[in-house]
Amino acid sequence: MKSIAISPNVKSFVLLFFARFFSFVGQRPLAASLAERSFLLGPRTSPTQCQRVASFLRLVNRKDEAKEYSKRVIALAAMNNRDVWYQAKAYAALGRPEEAIAYYQRYADLVSDKTQKYEALKAVVAHQLKMSGPHSAGRWKMVIDGVKEALAVKSERSVDWSLLGEAYFAVEEYEKALGAFDNARTRLPGDKDNAGERRRRKGGRGGKRGRKGREEERRTEGEGTGREGRKRNGEERTGTERKGTERNGKERDGR
Repeated sequence: MKSIAISPNVKSFVLLFFARFFSFVGQRPLAASLAERSFLLGPRTSPTQCQRVASFLRLVNRKDEAKEYSKRVIALAAMNNRDVWYQAKAYAALGRPEEAIAYYQRYADLVSDKTQKYEALKAVVAHQLKMSGPHSAGRWKMVIDGVKEALAVKSERSVDWSLLGEAYFAVEEYEKALGAFDNARTRLPGDKDNAGERRRRKGGRGGKRGRKGREEERRTEGEGTGREGRKRNGEERTGTERKGTERNGKERDGR
């Protein structure tokens, strides 16, 4: 029987798949071992592959080995946008926030997907916040710029507006801080000012609640029409019976 040759690329993919599965079910040591074997079997070494192995190793507290893989990540050339993302994560894992910020920013400039761009910009802001002390006004201004750039991509999250308000407050721009906090308040789920708009969207034309409401109205109207019809029919029957009784009485009197 002829054996089927399986390429190293396929083996690497299968091993990484099982590594993720075992990590999900809590078998982290086994997951780390499979991830490392996947990396060794791969046809080439990329930043993405190295950083995935490093992540699995950190899960099982093999921090020194994880650090070595993170160093490989930043030593390799990025082949695509995903590699740039993982290089940013590697710099962050190695405690080099300035380089991490630069690579997250680079990734945000490369991608066109709004969600990916937003996540990269939020990562930039998160690292800037870690480096922002109470008196580092220059760093807080960078936070402001970063949050505003993230809001330009997605503006509906109240937590981002709240963070912008905190940053403005830190640099003593109080009017702008109040404006940002007000924007955050109007985007909270329980805000009364937006309750009508949310009800309109949920119960508007075409919405599930709207359809249910219309069906309920039609059913109520139908029941009402049925009651009115039955009442009218009852009145007509009563009137006919009354007339018949009077006619029969007259006929008997005549006889």
